[in-house]
Amino acid sequence: MRIGAVADEAEVSPRMVRHYANQGLLTPGRDINGYRSFEQGDVARVRQIQALIRLGMTVEEIRRVQGCLDASSPVPTCPATVNALREQLHEVDAQIANLAEHRRRLHQTLREIDPDNGATTPPHETPKLTDEPPRLRIVLRPVQDERSPDG
Repeated sequence: MRIGAVADEAEVSPRMVRHYANQGLLTPGRDINGYRSFEQGDVARVRQIQALIRLGMTVEEIRRVQGCLDASSPVPTCPATVNALREQLHEVDAQIANLAEHRRRLHQTLREIDPDNGATTPPHETPKLTDEPPRLRIVLRPVQDERSPDG
């Protein structure tokens, strides 16, 4: 199986498949002509790598658990992966706590320096967290051509 076929089936770019191979996360063989030759299992492996990256793991962290990558589940379930994901969750929880404290200090400072407007948002109003990724709203506006008609 060629790199383009793996990329198509795994819904990533060929460049990404090549990157994973260069990082040692995939070990393709070589055809007689020197092209990389992948197996069907590499598609599942790429999907698992992508899932772990979406969960916040780096390529280096994935390299440490690459023995767990197989086609049996969307995310590897071996103890090394579970521990790595627990560490990732702990880091996210710490970041959330730090951000909440930062938000609290901002509200306090605003109340002190702008008593009339600083308390318009309750200091303990925390956005609700969901398992869904945030949705971005992109607004496109026409660009005015600032060149003069004379050119």
